[in-house]
Amino acid sequence: MTRPARASSKRAPADLTPSRPSAVPPAVREYLDHLAHERQASAHTVAAYGRDLAAFVEFCDRHYGGDWSWERVDRLGLRGYLGDLQRRGLAKRPAARALSAVRSFYRYLQVHHGMAANAARAARVPKLEKRL
Repeated sequence: MTRPARASSKRAPADLTPSRPSAVPPAVREYLDHLAHERQASAHTVAAYGRDLAAFVEFCDRHYGGDWSWERVDRLGLRGYLGDLQRRGLAKRPAARALSAVRSFYRYLQVHHGMAANAARAARVPKLEKRL
């Protein structure tokens, strides 16, 4: 007796793209391409970092008033972003991943675009719960 084929639990790659790719700045798209092709990160990692960076861009638009640059973002802006994630009910582990995405993006900007300051280095990772 043969079993009926199960539906795959994997999503199609189109579902893994950020929800609003038009809102993502060119530097972020370039970084996500770098992650996918040069660093060979998984599609899920690229999608998660894309969502995290899109949320960071939206926060910066609100926080800095729409006219801002990557160099203008400071430690207080990053702390505000983490606070915004907490107010929206995001757990500490995804908030830590979001901060990791921003830190990694800023490292990319330093190496590939010659950006001098990296405010993301000064932000502290939320203390994570320890699992047994």
